[in-house]
Amino acid sequence: MEEVKQSDYNTVPEAVSFYRERCGEDAPFFVFRDRLGGRDVFTLGRLHRLAGTCAALLQHRGIGKGSVVMVCLDNSPERLVCELGVLYAGAVCVNGLCHMTDGSDLLHCLRHSKASAILLDPDVTSGPWAPLRRVVKRADDGTVTSEKLPYLKHVEFVKRHPGKVFLGQLETYPGWVMESEVGREDGCFVFTTSGTTGLPKLVLKTHGDFVTALEQWTRGVPPSPSRRAARYQDTHLGTSGGNVTVALMLNETRVLCDVRAGLPQDRALFVASCLGEEKCTKATLSPADVLNIRQRYTQPSDNHHLKPMPWLSPLEVVSLGGQPVTSRAVEAALGMARAVMVYYGCTELGLVSVGIVTEGGSFRDYNVGHPLPGVQVKVVDEKTGTPVAAGEIGQVLLKHPGALKDYLHDSTDPSAPQAPDFTADGFYPTGDRGKVNSNNTLTIFGRIGESVILRGSRVCYPHALEAALSTCPGVADVIVVGVPDPLVFEEFCACVVLQEGVSLKDVEKEVEKKVAGPGQTLCPLAPRHYVQFEALPQLYTGRPHRRQIKEIAKRRLKIK
Repeated sequence: MEEVKQSDYNTVPEAVSFYRERCGEDAPFFVFRDRLGGRDVFTLGRLHRLAGTCAALLQHRGIGKGSVVMVCLDNSPERLVCELGVLYAGAVCVNGLCHMTDGSDLLHCLRHSKASAILLDPDVTSGPWAPLRRVVKRADDGTVTSEKLPYLKHVEFVKRHPGKVFLGQLETYPGWVMESEVGREDGCFVFTTSGTTGLPKLVLKTHGDFVTALEQWTRGVPPSPSRRAARYQDTHLGTSGGNVTVALMLNETRVLCDVRAGLPQDRALFVASCLGEEKCTKATLSPADVLNIRQRYTQPSDNHHLKPMPWLSPLEVVSLGGQPVTSRAVEAALGMARAVMVYYGCTELGLVSVGIVTEGGSFRDYNVGHPLPGVQVKVVDEKTGTPVAAGEIGQVLLKHPGALKDYLHDSTDPSAPQAPDFTADGFYPTGDRGKVNSNNTLTIFGRIGESVILRGSRVCYPHALEAALSTCPGVADVIVVGVPDPLVFEEFCACVVLQEGVSLKDVEKEVEKKVAGPGQTLCPLAPRHYVQFEALPQLYTGRPHRRQIKEIAKRRLKIK
């Protein structure tokens, strides 16, 4: 990738203009594929025109510099246009969440971001409009009034059916582009934490934060022989690792699923087809995706009875992250690509570490590579907070040049989240359990809150058991959670996705041979319960939704 200097642009709109001039108006920027075979290409020129028109419509409604707008749409062309349109209008774009049935996470984010507008699709079943309409009164022109949300003034409907109504309307206004003057210090995106510890927290990033982050991102990407690579990446557009600026600043064509058209029934086939038909040279995938694709397809040099992959040559790189990565997933990814990139980061800080693997057998479970320049790591005892010796496990603390200063919140609201609890010497407690290895790489085992008080007294962590279970034949994906037990407080429950022809009994027998012995130091005991899933629920960040998985397991086991 050709080096880009920070002086080339200072804001996201300036970055779009920079790449329009460098790559041309017709350079493909985003390619949306849907489960029915549809394909919608957004060139830099087309996206600029539609986002500019969206910005003009927002400004016509009084939304501009200093305003905050929530976008509550799944990955789709409409989501892309709306995100960039909000930035073109000079406003701040908030990632909208509505995962809870009562809409409490949505209302929480609207209240604490002080959003004056929200963009949503009212036709989505169990979508954000269902809980929102109970607390707002909306007029035909989109203006609203609400006692519970006094800052909210507009609810804009972004409809698709019948036909692509929203995008179709924007297409009828050719050349209507309006941009607002914003600077490096102006707000750009508000990202939401995954909410695993309760309601989500809001993290504000400025235009300057994204420009500064460019250097960190490019250090983690292996050099590409092509001027403009195509990358398959399904990461949610509203996240720090998946928003529109990532593809923009990496100067890549991003290929992804149009989720508003429905999820593909055969995801392995869908992803593999996208990789081949779009001539992708890079991919950002979940470990489960990699394992499923490798099960279904293989390179021609592998076992002849497996189907050949629908692309002619290996990918340059497969990126794995968002959840603990095992050696099994890395080995599978090396069957698809010349290199595997593992990475670690968090919403409050940004990208923390990157590791590149090019040889089989060289990766150790949960290793996330070397910290990036400017990142300092400290590991402390989980109870006392005192530093532990090198190689010992504890809570990971980080000092990062991109660390947030405070969560965005309404200071008049008693439910406002507390400010990040930095240490006196400026380190951020991540809540992650890990260690620093002898080669100065970092290993992350998972969240401290994911521990299980096993058999009444022993605190165990599920990740070593998950790694062992993932090596069992026929296990496509696995998450281990703790479920209540009336006698011993908690027991391990293995929640597994199985390959065709494999049963839970088969897995139990394999576990008895592999992991039931006393040799494991982190989790020496086999699961008491097993629950089979068709697919494991995920958070919008791509991480396993452990809380939801646990609740489903409890229901199926009839545990209150």
